[in-house]
Amino acid sequence: MNNKACRLAILILCILMGVLLCLFATAGTWASPAQNPYRQTVPPVLTPWAYLPIIADNYSASPQSASTLRPVRYIEALNGPFQLYSGTDLMSAWWKRGEGFQEDPSRYHTEMGQPQSSSLLCRLGLNAASRPIDAYPSEDLAGLRGGWYFNWSTSMNPPEPNGIRFAQLVFVKQWKWDNGLVLCDVDAPYATPYTYTVSPSVSYIREIAFANPGSLWLIGNEIERRDWPTSGGGCAGQSEILPEVYAWAYHEIYSAIKDADPTAQVANGSIIVPTPLRLQYMTRMWDEYIRRYRTYMPVDVWQIHVYLGPEKRNDWGIDIPAGIDADVGLFYFNGDGPKRILVNKDFTYVPGLIRDFRAWMKERGQQNKPLIISEFGVCMPDWIMKGEFTPEDIRDEYMYPGLSYVLNTTDPALGYPADGYRLVQSTWWWSLDGDGGSYEDGEFFQYMNGNLFWSGLGPPTHSPNPMGISTLGTYWISYVSALTENVNLHPLMVVANLPAFSDGGEPVTVTLQVQLSNSGNIAVTQPFSVTLYDSTDQEIGSFVVNSLEGCGGVAEAFVTWPDVAPGIYDIRVFVDPTNQISEAQENDNGMPGLVLVATHRVNLPIVLRSW
Repeated sequence: MNNKACRLAILILCILMGVLLCLFATAGTWASPAQNPYRQTVPPVLTPWAYLPIIADNYSASPQSASTLRPVRYIEALNGPFQLYSGTDLMSAWWKRGEGFQEDPSRYHTEMGQPQSSSLLCRLGLNAASRPIDAYPSEDLAGLRGGWYFNWSTSMNPPEPNGIRFAQLVFVKQWKWDNGLVLCDVDAPYATPYTYTVSPSVSYIREIAFANPGSLWLIGNEIERRDWPTSGGGCAGQSEILPEVYAWAYHEIYSAIKDADPTAQVANGSIIVPTPLRLQYMTRMWDEYIRRYRTYMPVDVWQIHVYLGPEKRNDWGIDIPAGIDADVGLFYFNGDGPKRILVNKDFTYVPGLIRDFRAWMKERGQQNKPLIISEFGVCMPDWIMKGEFTPEDIRDEYMYPGLSYVLNTTDPALGYPADGYRLVQSTWWWSLDGDGGSYEDGEFFQYMNGNLFWSGLGPPTHSPNPMGISTLGTYWISYVSALTENVNLHPLMVVANLPAFSDGGEPVTVTLQVQLSNSGNIAVTQPFSVTLYDSTDQEIGSFVVNSLEGCGGVAEAFVTWPDVAPGIYDIRVFVDPTNQISEAQENDNGMPGLVLVATHRVNLPIVLRSW
């Protein structure tokens, strides 16, 4: 080999070694074999040089069936004396006999006003757990006034009785390794290179998105929830995935949906509750997306769940998030059994948790995004602590104070500007009809509380009650029937779309950008106009908005203003100047603006951030 060929070979070898070292340094920094064993994800028979994602879009091993993707937490997830998910070997008869803790005698009842309306409200939603939603009488569904629902699945043609809207949910989960790829295993490490599965396939997700434009997509369900053992020695789980791997998966699924339907609204995968440990998980997800794709994670709608339960590693409750090195988090109360159970209905913790998540959003420039609580409720059945989780307890201690808070609380420092600075745009109750359970000696023990309807499915897997509205459902209807439907249109912004500059002092055309929103609880379905005026009340231009969603729905338009001489101009935008739309407030429809047409400018250097 001549010297030139030898030098070339050495150069190629050095380049290859450099690439391998870079991969090892960048991709393996947060999951190397030397780290804490709780984050150790390398199968013992493998020693990879670097960790790279492999997308298992249509892997030969099938994801869990739809029935096993139902929300299985608390009662179905409880280990120790409260386990109910599979079999009864760990279910203590001591609890069933009602010999637990004594009932708190302090109870109160809240009477609501007379029904005002039955229109569906965008601020309310439902979790359909047992039957297709159109299996129930439409008049009963209408009384719940939920404007949204989901059932932990996707659908090409989802039923939408009474005009209720369906949210698509994509299943995503990280593969584990136990002498082969496994999807659910309590003890198995994550397979490497890190892999995940998506269901349905990405190609079918594109088809659904194309056929259902403007849909809301939820990418994963309780993505931080680690798998847990069932009483029969099996495995139950949600969408367990490391936060960094979720960032990769979200990017793939988001891109596929937006390619098929640019109008789709895509939401992050839910977490069980925004505790500090779970916000650590979200932060790692967010940071990994920036590291890998050099941009902020593109989330149209943020979502969380709010279920209160103890964070304790490998214990009953909600466990420690995947990939987080901790043993105990919130609501463990040093192992105090009664407090760990009763916290499930203690709404006093919820406002702080919601504010914490809104603060997390704001720190990342996401305040101007809607937030939905896609699962909200009380799961503990009353037999766990007899007399503590009755329909009246849930009504008075969680449902009514919860609805009051999420429907009305605003904060200009944290809330969504397009929705009157409300902290929460929509809240979906657990559950519409989650009345599954098991029978022992002819007695029924329900897995989870909170159902507004009885499914009517009956033994051996569901409540013996015939299909119909539950007692808790009547309390829900009593509250929501008193809510008045309303529309509230108001401008958000009026600015020059680009800096206006006249090179020689001649008049120029200015393009004005206008944004407006509807912070009411129903959509505007008839056209209305938006008009811009100058300081002399002369009309600059106008446009028509044909419809606008509620709960912070936003419309945007551009208006050209020709022949504007250099100078500073006061302008004003007015929404619905002819009062075509009846609104809850008519005094917030106008907004002033300022336009500068400059004749001089200064060029300043731009310093780019180093990612």
